[in-house]
Amino acid sequence: MIKKEINYEEIERYLSVFGKDKFCGLWNEFLNCSAENWQNMDNIEFAKKRYVFHNWRSGSKIFGMDKFSTLCQRAEDCIINCRTEKAIQLINECRECYTEQITAVKQYLLMMEQENEE
Repeated sequence: MIKKEINYEEIERYLSVFGKDKFCGLWNEFLNCSAENWQNMDNIEFAKKRYVFHNWRSGSKIFGMDKFSTLCQRAEDCIINCRTEKAIQLINECRECYTEQITAVKQYLLMMEQENEE
C-alpha cells in the first residue's frame, strides 16, 4: 500500500505564494477536474491519457502530493513508450494513491483552518 504522507513544506510554500483564497480555489479546481477525469478514465483514448497524467503530475506537486506525482510520471512514461499493461497497472495505483493523498491534503487544510480560527 502507498503511504498517504504529503509534502507539507510544498503546501506551505504555495500557500505563501498564492495566498489562501487562490490556493483553495486551485485546490477545488484540481479536485473537480480530477473527479471528472477519473470518472471518464475508461472512455479516454489511451494516447490522450498521457496528457491527463502529465497535468496531474505537475498540478499535484502544488498540493504536496509527491507520491501521486511520481506515479503519474511513471504512468505517463509507460504510455509514451507503449507499455500498455504496465500503464494500466500504474493507473490503478495512481487512483489508490490519489484517493489517499487528497484525503491527507484535505485533513491538513482543515487542520490549518482550525488553527487559524483559534
